[in-house]
Amino acid sequence: MKVSDLAGVAKRGIQSFPMDVEAVPPTQRAQFALAERLHNEGEYYEAHEAWESIWTDELNDEWRLFVQGLIQVTSAFHKLFVQREPGGASRLLLRGLEKLDKYPPDYLGVALGPFREGARACVGAMSGLAPKSPDIDKFDRELVPRLRRA
Repeated sequence: MKVSDLAGVAKRGIQSFPMDVEAVPPTQRAQFALAERLHNEGEYYEAHEAWESIWTDELNDEWRLFVQGLIQVTSAFHKLFVQREPGGASRLLLRGLEKLDKYPPDYLGVALGPFREGARACVGAMSGLAPKSPDIDKFDRELVPRLRRA
């Protein structure tokens, strides 16, 4: 059985996997490195897409929630800078942080603690912005946390 076949197995409610299949943490996959780079370069929608490609196929619930949290955090910045919806961005950012808060500061080789702290600082900075306001352009993009390896 190939790893790609496991998604169908899990959907049928079977949680055991063949012994010869070794799970690879999401942070060790090429798509994760791509998403990390895209997020750090400010390409939030593209980062979201790359992480989502991991999330949709992930069978490990713990890893899946971790990746979903990253998707929500990076999507929040897309919502702020592109869709210009700071209220929705801050709500999405908080939902992502709620998921990421379940993990230790260093998780699967990612320095998650500083990333969360930086994201929390952005929630406050977003709170005073009105939808579609020109003040969104004044948001200090240096506040957006970069994802780093531990």
